[in-house]
Amino acid sequence: MEFSGDIILIQKKDILTERIAAILKEDDPLLDAILDDDKNQLLTKTLKWMGSTKNSDQIIAKLLEIQADELDQLNNVVGIANLKKLLVIWDENKNNNNEQFWQKTFNEPRLFIAQS
Repeated sequence: MEFSGDIILIQKKDILTERIAAILKEDDPLLDAILDDDKNQLLTKTLKWMGSTKNSDQIIAKLLEIQADELDQLNNVVGIANLKKLLVIWDENKNNNNEQFWQKTFNEPRLFIAQS
């Protein structure tokens, strides 16, 4: 009988997830409000999960559903974020004369890949 309780719990979670997705799909202001809530950190957690998950095939499949111009805009946002990170590194280290540090920093592909 323990398994039937687990199955019911999973089914309830699936139904709840479907309801939440349907509400968010039709209510952009609600989604904006949720994502703007710094206390919640939903967007940050989601992005971190996307970057570290082993289910990259699922993420790629969902990205393929996005219109090309929306995907380009997302890519631009990531590129701007990388440039801002690079500016922070520069600002924090502009007096650093260690050439090895700068060589390593400027050879990091993650900071420049989106700008190519």
